[in-house]
Amino acid sequence: MADRCHHSGVVLTLVGPTSGHIHAGHGWNPGLKWRLISGGIAAVTLPPAFSLALSDSGGGGGGGGAAALGILGSAAVVLYSGSMLREIWTAPGAARRHNERLEEAASFSIAPLLGRAPGLAIAGRF
Repeated sequence: MADRCHHSGVVLTLVGPTSGHIHAGHGWNPGLKWRLISGGIAAVTLPPAFSLALSDSGGGGGGGGAAALGILGSAAVVLYSGSMLREIWTAPGAARRHNERLEEAASFSIAPLLGRAPGLAIAGRF
């Protein structure tokens, strides 16, 4: 159960912040690209950094390699988080601009006609 929850959280941090941009037709945007890049860097650097740092072969310290990988991986996590926050911040505006363009593009109205012969009128704007 814990594995499914962990994987769901990862998927939600990738797709969730971009959902407004996906709605606006801009799913492949800079924030998503930076999250994919930084997430990949973190996934490649952090496990070996922890492994080196905890290994007994290097006296438990892991040497400079562990520190370098740890710094790179930590920077990637910070970049991932910043990109995710940027997407959360900009998604509502992207969705709103998209919806405004849709409203301007086409609209239809149905209205009752009153008078000698009642009926319905359909008006449209393209």
